Amino acid sequence: MQLLTASNSFHRSTLGNFPIDTGFLLQVSFRQVIGVGILVLVAYRCFHYFTSELPPFRSGLKRLPGPRSTIPYLGRIHDVDRMRAWVAMKKFSDEYNGLFSLTLGGETHIWIAREDVAQDLLVKNAAISSSRADLGAYPGIIDSHMYLPLIGYTETFHRQKNFAHSMASHNLTNKYYGYIDLETKRLMHELAQNPSNWWHAIYLHCARIGARLAYGSPDSAQEHVTNAGKFINQLGPSGPAPNLVPFLAHFPEWLVPGKKGVRVRQEKEAELWTQEFAQAKRRLQHDGQATTYVAASLQTRSTNRTKTALLDNEEEARCAVGMLCTVSVYTIAGPATLFVMAMILHPEWQSKARAQIDQVVGTGPVTLSHAPQLPILRAAIKESIRWKSTVPLGR
Repeated sequence: MQLLTASNSFHRSTLGNFPIDTGFLLQVSFRQVIGVGILVLVAYRCFHYFTSELPPFRSGLKRLPGPRSTIPYLGRIHDVDRMRAWVAMKKFSDEYNGLFSLTLGGETHIWIAREDVAQDLLVKNAAISSSRADLGAYPGIIDSHMYLPLIGYTETFHRQKNFAHSMASHNLTNKYYGYIDLETKRLMHELAQNPSNWWHAIYLHCARIGARLAYGSPDSAQEHVTNAGKFINQLGPSGPAPNLVPFLAHFPEWLVPGKKGVRVRQEKEAELWTQEFAQAKRRLQHDGQATTYVAASLQTRSTNRTKTALLDNEEEARCAVGMLCTVSVYTIAGPATLFVMAMILHPEWQSKARAQIDQVVGTGPVTLSHAPQLPILRAAIKESIRWKSTVPLGR
């Protein structure tokens, strides 16, 4: 006769002379299922990783040349320094004749350093070959309306690009409403008072001009400098961990280095953009200040209600205006600080430019109207930009 006893903690039965704990068997089976599931997932990811570098089966395509991966999923990490990735890219570019593919963090990157290939893919066939990849620290950004430089080639991108082009054309036509000359005088005064602070003064100078154009007031310039600096640091491979390993974006922020910083910066940025946009709207209503980006975005929305409108709604307008103000800081101050350093390192050309300025301008400040009469200064500016691309320095 077999006896079956039960308790709150387990069920016990007998088979011959050997007792069997069915609860224990259920626990073992559940652990085995979990273990097998994990192994299957790991095996699939490894298989997908190693085959992702290969062209589709029976496609007739050949694999692009390039260095093979050394660690599953993470890819080529033993000789690619994320802080100085261009060194390894230059080495691979020379080795593979300017065209190679490289997998890093589960993503395949194609490097094009040949003029003929770049012209064929990115110019002649741009409609099918050009796009933007999602950014690990900002998942889904290519389909959003927040940051024009990161948006994919969608209708939102074309709307905001047209808006940005329109604002740039109006600025040039109206000679930037005199803001550049006004803020340049302020910059010269600050440099005379505190020349050791020249780096920050130049960045603040660009931010004040951008804030005036966007919102009609330079009061928020320092906040834009701070926000732009943090934003730049979150975009490259040296930024948050999801930029290198995209699947980390699905983990909670307390597990992923840098993920909390992205959220905090975005929250402060949204507050800044919303506050400045609202203040510019109030100034437009009371003072009729219609030369700002905010005024242009609101007028566009009220006069264009078709699908081809430059901006779709006020939320997109806030982002478009805020982004134009943000990108005007580091992308302009970078070449400006580089020019200053070039003049310091080459005092003989500083003397030549200074002599021509004294001859043409005299004792007054240099303005945009003097540019045609200052070929040496223009050449020095172009040469300094040729040395480095117009991206932020020291980041």
